[in-house]
Amino acid sequence: MENNQTNLKENIEPLGSDLGLKEQREKLEKTRGKLKKMEHEFKKQERKKRDHHLISIGGLAAKALIAHFDKNLLLGAFMFIAEEIKDNPLKVQEWTETGFNIFLSDLEKKAAAKQQEAACGR
Repeated sequence: MENNQTNLKENIEPLGSDLGLKEQREKLEKTRGKLKKMEHEFKKQERKKRDHHLISIGGLAAKALIAHFDKNLLLGAFMFIAEEIKDNPLKVQEWTETGFNIFLSDLEKKAAAKQQEAACGR
């Protein structure tokens, strides 16, 4: 019995030797608080990333001149796209190239407009 108490004391004392139980609890609560704050910040960043992504999708709908369409129509079209991609994986490459070319054309038009603006300003 005495041997068990000695072993128990040896196991407990290292915990309490540096800090008392109250101090350990406070330190633990502080650590928990920091973790909660970190988790909150992480979730906030994830929400921002998701919001940015959704806003970008809305921007694409505006660029394609379909943002004013009824939500049921848009959902139906999105479902069609999803099915089409499953049934015909080559569509992914085709549509990706089409989208890239549209963006490239827009950039070229903007660059040309800036050059023309600069030339007129001279």
